[in-house]
Amino acid sequence: MAVLGLLEHGSGVEAGAVTTGVPQNPTVPGGECVRMFHSKGDVGCFSLDKDGSRARLVSVTSADAFHHDKLKENSIVLLPDSLFSTENVAKLNGAFIKGLLVYPTSSSSTSFNYESTHPQGKGTVDGVLNPVFGEYAWNPSGRGVMSASLPYPVVEVASEAKAAEFLELARKNERAPVESTFGVVYRGAMAYYFGPAKMDSISCLSFKNIYGNRSPKCLP
Repeated sequence: MAVLGLLEHGSGVEAGAVTTGVPQNPTVPGGECVRMFHSKGDVGCFSLDKDGSRARLVSVTSADAFHHDKLKENSIVLLPDSLFSTENVAKLNGAFIKGLLVYPTSSSSTSFNYESTHPQGKGTVDGVLNPVFGEYAWNPSGRGVMSASLPYPVVEVASEAKAAEFLELARKNERAPVESTFGVVYRGAMAYYFGPAKMDSISCLSFKNIYGNRSPKCLP
């Protein structure tokens, strides 16, 4: 899967429309987070917009940068994997998050993983087999990302080198005013629509088309 970086020039950039200049479209390959449904909801990542999102590239490189006022407009956030956790991202203004690009660095370690800290089979038959140990940290280095439902796409970039061009575009954006109609604004484009915000496996498998015929939108 590739994520586009859109270079927008000129004195009339509104809602991603390029009125002057020629857009450049570098791409970055990566592994995408998908969405899976269960009987009570979903886990994974997804776009809320059927047509995907085009948003300002913003780089976050330190834990101190995670605060509510960091994002001023719709943004695709680039961050190193060492900082990627649901707790950190929750500190940002979620209304402006349109995607995450997560990349490894030379200082990345294997001391963490994205699985649950307490993998007890929550929501499954196995979840009631060992109720006494429900809060035992079988996986103390887990961050619980895999069991979360994130209303924005997440792409894990293969390497810091692959993300370098986008990081440079985000750095250039630091000099561009918010919602600027002058100068240059660099935006990313991500399209990962996996159904409406509220959906579970039952509603997904029983979906009917406009003719009233059963037309599931997911695999059992």
